[in-house]
Amino acid sequence: MELLTDINNWPKWNPSVKNVTFDGRLTIGNSFKWKAGPGSITSTFKEINPSKRIVWIGKTLGIKGIHVLTLKPQDNKTVVTSQESGKEQ
Repeated sequence: MELLTDINNWPKWNPSVKNVTFDGRLTIGNSFKWKAGPGSITSTFKEINPSKRIVWIGKTLGIKGIHVLTLKPQDNKTVVTSQESGKEQ
């Protein structure tokens, strides 16, 4: 879980994330700015349940996106499912 919530270090392990600016406060309504692909994105946390689900919404190039990370314990590990869409889930 720490790997996913340490947002400022995303570029170290995720090659599609070029840079991130985040004040480190993982709270609903807080935002972070990041660059992935062709555009810069400002995302805002909508739901935070660190052991189960994290949801943020963002907009780039006129497109609204909703990103959902779902975490499930399995065999002493955590399986993470990542979904992205333009609709709330």
